[in-house]
Amino acid sequence: MSLVESVLKRPTGSNLLAWVLLLTGLYSATSLTREFFPESSPESASVTAIWPGAAPEDLEEGVVRRVEDALVELDEVDRVTASVLEETATIMVEFRESVSDVDKAVDEVQRAVDAIPDIPAEVERLTVTEFEPVLPVIMLNAFGDADEIVRKRVLKDIERDLRGMTGMGRLVLTGIRDDEISVEFDPLASVQVGRSLPEIAGQIGAAMDDGPAGTVLGADRITTFRGVGREESVEAISDIRISGPGGSWPLSDLASVDATFDDTPIRSRYAGVAGSGATGTITVYKTGDQDAVDIARMVRAYAAGRRDAAGRDQPRLSWGWFERFAASVYASSDAKIDLRSKAQKAYETGYTAPGLLPEQIDLSISSDLARFIEGRIDLLARNAAMGGVLVFVLLLLALSWRTAWWVFVGLSLALCGTLTFMALAGTTLNLLTMFGLIIVIGLLVDDAIVVSENIESYGEAGHDPETAAILGTKQVFWPVTATIATSIVAFLPLSFIRGQIGDLMGALPAVVACALITSLIESLLILPIHMKHSLAARPKRAKRGWSAFRDNRLLPTLQDGHAWLLRRALRRPALTVSIAISTSIFCLGLVVAGKPPFEFLPTSDSETVIAELRMPVGTPVGETEKIVRRIESAARSMPEVKGVSGLTGAQASVDDTSGMTLAGTGSHLGQVFIELLPVESRVRESKTVTADIRDRIGPVPQAERLVFTEIQGGPAGRAITIEVASEDDARRQAAVDALKAVLAGVDGVVDIGDDDPGERRELRVEAKPSSITLGLSESSIGQQVRTGLLGSVAHRFALDGEEVDLRVRLDNRTRRSTAAMEQSWIVSAMGIPVPLAEVASLREATAPASIRRVDRRRTTSVVADCRPDLSPETAMQAIRPGLERVQLEFPGVIIDEGGRQRQLSRAFASLPIGFLAATIGIYMILCLLFASMRQPIAVLASIPFGIIGVVLGHLLTGYNLTFLSLVGFIALSGIVVNDSLVLVEFFNRKKAEGVETIEALMAAGRRRLRPILLTTLTTVLGLLPLMLEQSFQAKFLIPMAISISFGLISATVLILVVLPALLVLFDTSRAEPSTH
Repeated sequence: MSLVESVLKRPTGSNLLAWVLLLTGLYSATSLTREFFPESSPESASVTAIWPGAAPEDLEEGVVRRVEDALVELDEVDRVTASVLEETATIMVEFRESVSDVDKAVDEVQRAVDAIPDIPAEVERLTVTEFEPVLPVIMLNAFGDADEIVRKRVLKDIERDLRGMTGMGRLVLTGIRDDEISVEFDPLASVQVGRSLPEIAGQIGAAMDDGPAGTVLGADRITTFRGVGREESVEAISDIRISGPGGSWPLSDLASVDATFDDTPIRSRYAGVAGSGATGTITVYKTGDQDAVDIARMVRAYAAGRRDAAGRDQPRLSWGWFERFAASVYASSDAKIDLRSKAQKAYETGYTAPGLLPEQIDLSISSDLARFIEGRIDLLARNAAMGGVLVFVLLLLALSWRTAWWVFVGLSLALCGTLTFMALAGTTLNLLTMFGLIIVIGLLVDDAIVVSENIESYGEAGHDPETAAILGTKQVFWPVTATIATSIVAFLPLSFIRGQIGDLMGALPAVVACALITSLIESLLILPIHMKHSLAARPKRAKRGWSAFRDNRLLPTLQDGHAWLLRRALRRPALTVSIAISTSIFCLGLVVAGKPPFEFLPTSDSETVIAELRMPVGTPVGETEKIVRRIESAARSMPEVKGVSGLTGAQASVDDTSGMTLAGTGSHLGQVFIELLPVESRVRESKTVTADIRDRIGPVPQAERLVFTEIQGGPAGRAITIEVASEDDARRQAAVDALKAVLAGVDGVVDIGDDDPGERRELRVEAKPSSITLGLSESSIGQQVRTGLLGSVAHRFALDGEEVDLRVRLDNRTRRSTAAMEQSWIVSAMGIPVPLAEVASLREATAPASIRRVDRRRTTSVVADCRPDLSPETAMQAIRPGLERVQLEFPGVIIDEGGRQRQLSRAFASLPIGFLAATIGIYMILCLLFASMRQPIAVLASIPFGIIGVVLGHLLTGYNLTFLSLVGFIALSGIVVNDSLVLVEFFNRKKAEGVETIEALMAAGRRRLRPILLTTLTTVLGLLPLMLEQSFQAKFLIPMAISISFGLISATVLILVVLPALLVLFDTSRAEPSTH
């Protein structure tokens, strides 16, 4: 007894399987983790070095170069990138694609770093960690005219509440300064004591530290003595006594001791619909398998609870039906049964938080990138539902209503099974996996149609329901199995894509495989049982109405029309194939000519725009703030702008994978975060709004750079990135200037700049010969000057979750004046004070504010954006001749494409191997099914003809070709092979019965016409709502839908007309034409 017969005679197991798939699928749909894109696995490590007081050049020479030299010897390392700031250096180590065990590779990096000799003793930490990508989800702003202390207390309370919530992401506070205890000395204090500032700082630190004082071994016990430091308060610290050659003094007699904030000149503001004022921000990041939507809903609910408790006006939160039900159960059970969502609990936490919001403080939500996840997943779900309804209506029209119903049930069970497999495999629900479910609808329906229609044909031939189900299923068992296998293999090339794009696309083949395997199980083990009952319940009366018209008039008319066209195509098979080849070549020529243009990844609309301002080094913070406020004013004048946050004195680097980090500080830096209204609440795209803001600001000649970037929550970055590497700073800068001129000459390229932060002012100490007689080295003089200017951390302790520094330095008046510093005093090792001007000279100079290195060379990235009507790939075609000229002009400088262009080259470099592997795999499967090595070539030869519909579809709809268009072509090739496979199988069966080649093809075409047309129409209708979607959020995916839909329309003609002509040409059994 075969498997099919066993299932049909004992259906209990299959029925149970159907219920298991349905119930587990429904549960999985509500429990899958939601995110924007699949999590990227960068397979890299970071090495962090901290050297207090060190300039970027000191860190580069003393640490970074040595680490690079050690890492370049490792086989696992592919690329080393270093970012060197003041006091901190971060070295990113990217591993090769062949590295399978990242943990082991990180250990190798750790061992290599540990073995580096001669790391400066002043380096506090040299740590190696595996790089973990994070995604910014949402920002919570606390703003108003309250004192900074009050604002910080509110933010700390909020942070504590949010950290206590289950599933909350990583929290980062910005816009508030760290607490600090400042000990500031008059320049003459060291003269009075006879000790240098570093020595005084050492005495203070020794008085504050706890530590073991020794152990005494007694007769019957061991006693350990421990020294107890002073209480960490201003009063206790003021009482510390400082000793010198002439006596000792209380610290309060020598210096002012104050609890304050660190001396960072950063100003931040917020202005939105709820109000304006100085602001502090909590940015929440998703890490690991956390659900971004849950995180955002908790933050929104908590903020709403705090504002409701304070009596602030705001729209009421909307809760789902289950959340309302859970709230009523919770209330009626006296809080004993708690089914509430995380968001409901977060609202309660905010509403019942101790202490109301101060009157001068309000809360607002900004940069809510989770809305993109919710919006796009809802968009796809809505379009999938609409497409499903259209597919069901088509099935009702094309098949009997019972068959249509069971085919649609089979589709639903296959999708439920796919969700179950996704949950078991840890696959998330994101933009690409959702679209993967949509594009396989045609494949899933095709399998079900083949099986159900074949069973129904046996039933109409007079067989009883069980026999019809057995014979109909067994006849197509192996062809259907082969179609599933070829479809899975067709998506194999996506597994070969490398880099970040490979991480994104890698989930698609897995989802497709899960869906197709589930569909195979449903079509062969569950659907035949349903069809058996359907045949048994079918009335015995003759067909009438639509069924009679469809089967007796409409279908025969379509079959006769197809037969007329096919017979004429088969009379001249070579001409038919030549026309198809010529049309395909013509379409490829259009692509080469840039019609339609190719764009790697289209930039979708954004709700957060960032303006980055860089003034000349040394610009007073007040002048920088004037320009920042000018940008804010221009942004607020736009009706699409919801809120504006300004930052002066610093810039944050906001990245879609590594999160927000401090990119640099200085009075010449500024940044403005512009929050736009939701995409559904405005008619203009973010790029258009940004262009208007830029025009409203007008020229800013005093600025070195003013660029606008958009945060989109996915793979993004600047449109054009070119990396210029050289150890010769002058030649590198000259090459950068030349490249900027090349970019400026391309119409449509805007916001041209580079990532060089410029130079910072520094005070250089040069020892005089007289210092030697006093035993003062240049190093000791520099240490005393650095302590006076920047301060020395004498002690560090934890308070309310943050580290508080006890910093010793000169008073503010002395630090702010070079002349005053020159009049300060230096104390020799013998305790002899001497004026600084007698032993050293101070000279103001400039040095790099930060240094970026790629593969052991200093590197500057030239970046630019493109206007909406120009794709980056088209722009790069115009730029490359200029790049070659600049490379010839600067032979010692390495010029290479980076960013988006590097991702593109890496992604396409591996695709040919994937296509070759997929082609070989499909060919082997077809060889086994057809028992022929020639017929599979005819089937495979029909795949490239699908390019006709892909190109013409993009031209007709006005969309550019994108990387996702190629993914759609891959999906299309699977459908083409599937439809071709069953047609060829029916052709072979007729040939085996002795039917002549032409007539066998005519019969196979007539038999497969309805299933092929249904496959085409169901797939097109399933994707039609998405293609007609006008929202900005759908534009990212529409090119893929266009490739599948229009490509399938053209492929239908190919399968029904051109493939038979190919089979005639490949058929060796035909009689040779007579020569007479």
